[in-house]
Amino acid sequence: MIKRTAEQIARLAGGNLVQGEGALLVHGIATDTRKDMTGRLFVPIVGERFDGHDFIEAAVDQGATAALWQAGTPVPAKAQGLALIEVADTLVGLQRLAAGYRNELQNLRVIGVTGSNGKTSTKDLLASVLSERFKVQQTLGNLNNHIGVPLMLLHLEEGTEVAVLEMGMNHRHEIALLAELAAPLIGVITNIGEAHIEYLGSRGGIADAKCELIEALPPSGKAILFGDEPLLRERAGLTQAPVVWFGFGEGNDIRAVEVENLGIEGSRFQLAGEKGTYTLPVPGLHQLGNALAAVAVGEELGMTREEIKRGLAQAKLTARRFEVHQASFAWLVEPIAATSPQGTVIDDAYNASPTSMRAALAMLDEMPGGYKVAALGGMLELGPDSVLMHRETGAYLASLQIAELVCIGDLALDIAVGAREGGFGGLIHEVVDKPQAIEYLENVLTHHAQDETGGAIVLVKSSLGIGLVDVVRALT
Repeated sequence: MIKRTAEQIARLAGGNLVQGEGALLVHGIATDTRKDMTGRLFVPIVGERFDGHDFIEAAVDQGATAALWQAGTPVPAKAQGLALIEVADTLVGLQRLAAGYRNELQNLRVIGVTGSNGKTSTKDLLASVLSERFKVQQTLGNLNNHIGVPLMLLHLEEGTEVAVLEMGMNHRHEIALLAELAAPLIGVITNIGEAHIEYLGSRGGIADAKCELIEALPPSGKAILFGDEPLLRERAGLTQAPVVWFGFGEGNDIRAVEVENLGIEGSRFQLAGEKGTYTLPVPGLHQLGNALAAVAVGEELGMTREEIKRGLAQAKLTARRFEVHQASFAWLVEPIAATSPQGTVIDDAYNASPTSMRAALAMLDEMPGGYKVAALGGMLELGPDSVLMHRETGAYLASLQIAELVCIGDLALDIAVGAREGGFGGLIHEVVDKPQAIEYLENVLTHHAQDETGGAIVLVKSSLGIGLVDVVRALT
């Protein structure tokens, strides 16, 4: 993390030290006064409904020794002992500080990762591969926006060789800002889906926004792009960096062949034109595209194929990305006789778009054995075509070998409509809220707990704002 004097921080942030000692050494940065802030710089962010300056006393109590301070804001008595750095705007000051610090890390190579789906998984796979040779840091949690990326940059250690930074957005020009701050050498775009179409109008608009990443790359950099997406092919000329294409179709530089689905255990594949097998211990064939991006980046940074294979073979994803749990059966009043009850709950309720819904449902369909249940909530930020996209998701589900569809909440009712219209042959159950969903799914898991094929397999998926993590927790 950043270790600089108050005077150096003031210079990097474009501010003035108006209180305290310039030689004071600050260790790290924080915006959350609920956590330990010993020796750190407090950055009070000002939003539409809150003002971080109101929490300065809590920051002092948590051990902060310095703070950015927005010009014109009164300084309370308890903050008199802090080193205060006055800036015109604390958010802009934070961003300038992060960019300045990043520019001082001369040996650092930044890899920016964006896309409608798969950003976090690709970031995880990249970090696993690159750690076989380099000192790597990767985006923590959801630090992928105009506040999170600066915080992540300031969290980097001086000796870090590669930083893998996830870059998210809702609107145009947001990726451009993040790329300006992080100065990536390599840009990875995983795909173009429908997420945030409410704000960007079309998949073409989404592609334009995502491609702000590759527009920012230097000629000495490299753009790593999903070659099976025509919208990216059309926009490849936006970058001055060379392009490497990854995917499954002909015409990709890094292409998967001889793919073997191992179900929950992941998959195996080969690369076109090469001998040797790669193992990916992450379920879902769509994760192979993310793995191919990791192969491309590893190759660009001079790694051997054996290093890349080892990195993929031990990869683990951030929690709640198709995360497989055993059902707890804690709700049982009386234990089930004979053998122990069986049941699986898959948590994929962190994010959802039509593209990621189809991918998750395909994974469920491909899993061997089990009574398969799709417990689906709504998808947010889809704009005026939301109803159509939910119904299309249901129609897609109708083509799969899934035994039961459980729709949770109002938005998901259109998934049920699409499934019925698509000729879904399984059971459809609609519930209005999470408690009803939990009760129903407990009954399903209990009823199939001693099936010879391994019990019920329940996929729980929705946008994060729907809150279906509560369903997962209750069942596991």
